[in-house]
Amino acid sequence: MGIAFVDILYWKSLTGNFGDDMNQWFWRRVVADAAFENHEIAILGIGSLLGGVIEGELAKIPEKKKVVLGSGFDYIRTPNSILNRDSRWDIRFVRGPITAQHIGCEPEKAICDPAIVVSEIMKPNELLEGEQHSIFVPHWQTAQNGHWKRAVDLTSIEYVDPRADFLHVLARIASSKLVLAESLHAAIIADSFRVPWVPIKTGGHIAGTKWNDWAQSLGVQFEQTEILDLVELPTTESIGTSSWLRHGKSLLRSIVPDGARQRARSLIGAGARALSEGGQFERAAKSIEAVAEGDGFMSEEGACSLAKERVFEQFDAFNRRYA
Repeated sequence: MGIAFVDILYWKSLTGNFGDDMNQWFWRRVVADAAFENHEIAILGIGSLLGGVIEGELAKIPEKKKVVLGSGFDYIRTPNSILNRDSRWDIRFVRGPITAQHIGCEPEKAICDPAIVVSEIMKPNELLEGEQHSIFVPHWQTAQNGHWKRAVDLTSIEYVDPRADFLHVLARIASSKLVLAESLHAAIIADSFRVPWVPIKTGGHIAGTKWNDWAQSLGVQFEQTEILDLVELPTTESIGTSSWLRHGKSLLRSIVPDGARQRARSLIGAGARALSEGGQFERAAKSIEAVAEGDGFMSEEGACSLAKERVFEQFDAFNRRYA
């Protein structure tokens, strides 16, 4: 008979997203083996999980104890099962003060995103050595559209796809000298490794509230830099069975018939040529280079160290309680 392991609840992108994908690896590193084999609990960890995004998963485990270890609120909708939670919930800590206020938990539980301790749990053989570069890590939805990679490839900045293997992305961030981050977890990981980061915004799908939630937990004041939007047209990569299809400003969940897919590829080719002939890739490249000339943001050393200490204290308390 096999061992029943604890449920790790996190959002799973169809295309991959390192900030979510690292959950299983992360919790294996910080949760005691005995606690990991506690099949009576479910862990809500890295991500904006306190909302409708995992409502369906919660409905499958009504009797399990839901233990929150640093999750953030869902900036779209928070269901009553979270707002009016019962004794089957154990809120250990949350991502930041906005989450604490939104779900109605004690302000002192607003500690930080748990990923702030990634620098303390990665092993030396998982890190990279060599020359440091400035890197650009887009939001996973931006990465669905290949235009920004084409623009960044015109610069000396390295494009890091957030849909790639999470350990690869973590290592690239850790070894960089500056992170241009549209992905929130790119900034969090950079801060953990004491690498300056610049918050970038290329479109309307970037939620500033979750950025502020995390930044306030560390006392960081920042401004997002909005740069040229290159996501007006779909790309070949974004068209496929059960995929996210970006067209203009809308996101459609779609299964595209073969004939429509071929016509869309023709549209994509024409659109990319129009962007290229109009010089938009070059202008986008110049805009990202200009942003990379800045110093970037980073939390104070003391604030980051304290957040890591408090997060590990919560992990220890969790292991004592549930192991």
